[in-house]
Parts: sequence; C-alpha cells; structure tokens
Amino acid sequence: MSKGKLAAIIISVSVFVVAMVIVFFPELVHPPRAPGEAPRSPDTPSAEFTITNMEQRSLGLRELYRVQITLLDFLRGEEAWAVLQERSGNEPPSPGFEYILVNVNVELLEAYPSDARSFRVSSLYVHSFSGDGDRYDRPDADPPLFGEYTRMLGSLDPGKSSTAAFVLQVAVHDDKPLVSFAPEVLGYDDGEAQYGSDGEFWFRLYDDRRSSIGTSGLGYDRSTPAGAGHPTSRWVDQWCIGGAPQEPVAEEQWSEFVYAHYDVRNTGATHIGYYEVWFTITYDDGSQYEKKTNGSHLLPGERRSARTICRHEAKEAVSVEVSDYNLRGSEIPEVIYDITGTAEEVFVTLSNAEGGTEQYSSVSVPRRYTYTTFPADTVYISAQNEGASGTVRVSIYLNGELFRTSSSSGAYVIATASGTR
Repeated sequence: MSKGKLAAIIISVSVFVVAMVIVFFPELVHPPRAPGEAPRSPDTPSAEFTITNMEQRSLGLRELYRVQITLLDFLRGEEAWAVLQERSGNEPPSPGFEYILVNVNVELLEAYPSDARSFRVSSLYVHSFSGDGDRYDRPDADPPLFGEYTRMLGSLDPGKSSTAAFVLQVAVHDDKPLVSFAPEVLGYDDGEAQYGSDGEFWFRLYDDRRSSIGTSGLGYDRSTPAGAGHPTSRWVDQWCIGGAPQEPVAEEQWSEFVYAHYDVRNTGATHIGYYEVWFTITYDDGSQYEKKTNGSHLLPGERRSARTICRHEAKEAVSVEVSDYNLRGSEIPEVIYDITGTAEEVFVTLSNAEGGTEQYSSVSVPRRYTYTTFPADTVYISAQNEGASGTVRVSIYLNGELFRTSSSSGAYVIATASGTR
C-alpha cells in the first residue's frame, strides 16, 4: 500500500472517530452547562445578571409603651341612644342591636426607648364581643361633640392621659357582652380579621357599671375579664398590643421587605423575548429565601437596570445573589416604544400598529411597548411626567435599531418621538 493511500485512510478514520465522539459523547466537546450559565451557541440567547445593590430598611429598636387603661363608665340601650341623639346624623341602631357607649381613660406611664414616639390612642383598638366570643361589627355612629362622652383621641407623651368615648354595639339579647382594647390580629379568613385573646385588656360590659369588682388575680383576658372601673397596666407595642412582652427588650427590628437591584445584559446575538431570574437572600441567622422575578424584550447587547422586592421575614439580610436564570429567545419586534428616566409615573400617548391612538395614565417607569408586526407607516410615542420632578426619555426602535429618541426634565414635562417609516 502506498504512503498516500495510507495517509488517506488514516485521515478518514480520524474524521470518523471525531464525528462519533461528537455524536455520542458531546459533553467531551461541549461540557454540560451549569445552572444559570449562559448558553454557548450563538443561535440561542445568552445573558449576564449582576447584583448592583441590596436595600433593607432598619426599623430601629422595638418601641414599647406601658399603658394603663381604666373603664370609667358605659351606657347601653336607651341610655346610650339618648346621648347619641345629641350628635346630628346618628341613626337608630340596626334591628336586633343596641348601642353601647364606652368611656375610658388611657394613660401612658412609660416609653421604651425613652425617646420613643408618642403613643397613639385610636378607636381601631376597641371592639365589642358577645358573651360567646363573637366580635360585633363597629356601628356607623359618632359620640356627641360636647359633654362627658366626647371623643378626645390623640397622641400621648409619658405621664399624660386622655379620655375617650367609643360607640359600639351588641345584640339586644346579649346579657354578658365584653369590650376588648387593642385585640391582636392572629390572621385573616376570607378577608375578615381573626382576633386572639392573649395579652389584651378585657372588661365586662355588664353588672354594675360604676363598681369595681376586679381583683389583682384577674388576668384581664376573655375568660376572666376585669370589672367595670378596674384599671390595669402593661407593656404594649404601638402596632400590636396583644401578646406584647411584659418587659422591654432591646431588640432591633428590620423590615420584611428586601430590595434587590440588578443589571441584566444581553450578551448574545439573539433577542431575549422573556427571562426568569432567581435570587437567593441570606439572613444573619444563616437561613435563606429564594425569590423569582422576570422580564422581557432585551435587544442584543442591551443592558437594563431593574429591581425586585423580596418579602419574607423581618430579620437582617446580609447578602443576595443570582442563583439561576432561564432565557427564551424570540424574533426582534418590528417596533419598540421605550420609556425610561427618573420619573416615577407618566401619562402615555402612542400610535398603535393599526394607525390608531392609545393613552395610558399612571404608567410606571421604565416601560416598554412592543409590536411583533406593525403595518402602519407612522410611529409616535409621548410621555408626560406626572410628578413634580424627574426626567423622561422616549425612544423608538425599528427592527432593533434606534430610530428616534427625545428627553425632557422637570415637573409635568413631555418627551415626544415620532416619524414615518
């Protein structure tokens, strides 16, 4: 056999072996892509995600208040209605119900930390309950404008007190109703708040309303409510009195919202029609939480800044990273209207693919409108800043290429771009 024929045979065998390796063992030529790693083929989309910032609000030290509540008096039925008629606009109670007018005194004894904000006295803290434990709806009625039962709500500083009247209602046949001050919301059922009975102020709305029958052994809960007139005090939380600790604790509070800012850049030659990206948040106790968000329409080479809100537990987040992502390529839209800038919301007017005009108010910035096909000849986009400050930029892309752009800065300014294709 000649050397030439031998070389040809060797080359043919080598090509055949290489082809078989590619077919049956592709991972030897193109190793498998790790989760989230950009695809290597130029025909498939690829992107780069970068975390640029993480924000979480510190609520500071937990604010606690030691409050004393005294049930001064209450009127029921005809007595209550006689007083409420002094306020014009009050209607008689609903059939089967009667009013109870409750008069209380709230005193702020201490605040922790010592420079904590004032304690706010609110009618939202007060509810009437049946003897069986069912909460009554609050009636649509107001206390009189003057006199003993005038509402005097407001904010209290340590050492100050406020007297307030609250209008409640109970069923006519209910002979042992209760009143609870600031019940703790334990959860919701079909939108209705479900109230607990742990650590709240509970008083009886029956027996002799002006006599104190409370004792130091009463727990002031639903099973052992205090008698009328008997005062008590405890440490409470401004936003959730029920179940608050009895002693102040120097515990720093954090918002449950974490804002993850990131950049996404299209690193391939294919238009990214849609992407999903997963973020992993790590907290100071070592626990983690994963959140997914998405986006759409990223032109080849384009970089976009975005953010996602991750809501989880109220504890300190120490880091956030991109753990995975998924990309979907698509054809470049024929027309893209792009709105960017520092303005929060804009009023948008644009011409659509059929030659008509569309308008949208309170549009969040940034915003992108895309049209896969666009038969109309004229393209037009304008965006007016709906705020007192900020910038607005509008851009028109035809088949992925910038066609027109315009920008404005200031209160209620308009940016407009248009043209004929």
